[in-house]
Amino acid sequence: MTSAILILLAAFFNAVMDATENENFFESIFKKLPRQFWYKRESWKFAARVFGYKVDAWHMAKSCMIFCFAGAVIFFDLPVKKWQDVAFYIAGFGIIWNVGFWLFYHVIFKVK
Repeated sequence: MTSAILILLAAFFNAVMDATENENFFESIFKKLPRQFWYKRESWKFAARVFGYKVDAWHMAKSCMIFCFAGAVIFFDLPVKKWQDVAFYIAGFGIIWNVGFWLFYHVIFKVK
């Protein structure tokens, strides 16, 4: 269950990345937030650096997405056979990822 939640969170962070870059930004709920942090095409100019890491919305969302994927792998534990693991990853996590991304990107983050 923990892995499924982490995959859903990874989809959320990927939707944040897509909603804050390029022209998508102006159709998202993020458009009223400071562009120097949220809009990828401008934030890279203003982003503070911590040990070479850019601190802006896009880079932080990408890092969180990767941490969620790593956590999902670490916490994955189902008492099933190997072939069932593969089937669950492909079907279960694929569905969780796609539905989660669609929900956040196309429904929650879009300006009505």
